[in-house]
Amino acid sequence: MKKLILLFFILISTNAIFRKKSSYADETKITTDEKEKIALEIFSETNNLSDSYGRFIVVRDHNLYGMNGISKKFTTCQADLKRWIKSWEDFVKNIQLNHSKEIYPFSTTLQDFFSIQSLQAEKIKINCNYVIENANKSLEIMKNSVPYSKVILSEYNYYLGEIEKSTKRIYTVLEKYILDTKYYLKKLEELNIKSHKSVFSKITIEIYKLKPEDPIIILNDFYSLINASRDLNPSVAKINMTEKKIQEYIEKYKYFKALKLYDHILLDCAKTHREILNNIINTKYLSYKFDKMRESCSNTYNAFMHFKKKFKNKHDYIINFIEYTKNNTKIDCSNNVNIIPCNEFSVIKSIKIDELKNFSEQKLSFIESKLDTILEEYKL
Repeated sequence: MKKLILLFFILISTNAIFRKKSSYADETKITTDEKEKIALEIFSETNNLSDSYGRFIVVRDHNLYGMNGISKKFTTCQADLKRWIKSWEDFVKNIQLNHSKEIYPFSTTLQDFFSIQSLQAEKIKINCNYVIENANKSLEIMKNSVPYSKVILSEYNYYLGEIEKSTKRIYTVLEKYILDTKYYLKKLEELNIKSHKSVFSKITIEIYKLKPEDPIIILNDFYSLINASRDLNPSVAKINMTEKKIQEYIEKYKYFKALKLYDHILLDCAKTHREILNNIINTKYLSYKFDKMRESCSNTYNAFMHFKKKFKNKHDYIINFIEYTKNNTKIDCSNNVNIIPCNEFSVIKSIKIDELKNFSEQKLSFIESKLDTILEEYKL
């Protein structure tokens, strides 16, 4: 991490260093070697402090409150969860069956709604987990600061105290984001179960109001359908999201990201396929969803195979991804907080095509990973 230039470098001078009369009653007796040693100690500790403060600035101004930082993601997570809850409330409130002929058509509406809610729940989990992961990473960045001596820098206790207060505030904010987000994720799982039960309760009321010949049979069908949807939808939603994600990677020429995700979706498809075939209820009530899942798996396979054949050499994907990132990001390189990504992006852009041709897949994957971080954090 590039050191940030602090006020301390300005404050420290030869005169400042040797004002410590409490330590040295007679300054005339201090040898040149001792003076150099004291000066080096203070310079070294100031350098350590600079590293610590630099980490604090990066975490606060970029990771936490940056354009796509933790605070923004947390707000998104919170707002999406509220909308998701309201969708459940509105749906339950609006369940109304006026005639027996509406019962089975309603089951299709019900399945579609469950699918949408399940997909939204998975998106909420992604945003919320981003908050937790990046808050933990930010805490690690600050914890890994090089320690500095408050004794050697005792002349600047006021500034040290202010930095310490600010650092503690950021620690508190990050830890609160982690705790609150974990609470939201827990509530999401609890509300998902309760909401399915609420839907069934409202359907039960509506069915009995119609007084059909066999209300128990009808309710059993709905009960099975709701349970099957609740159990299977998360897996199907993940596959649908992966299909869209891999398509996004393909559009941006993220070859190695797409390859990794492709391997995951093959396993997810096989697992979900087995779950459905081993569950008679799922097969009976969610056959159309089974077909949709297989279609998603097939589309993902075909899309990646086509993408894999697009270029003969892997470095061509990186060349195209560099161009995409250049055209779709904006980094303020005049801001010290952005020094690292600015330097990294500058180095990547300076690599010549002939040099890229000789890079191993491991190096190309590393470059793609760096570009991906820059794109996600500074995208337009």
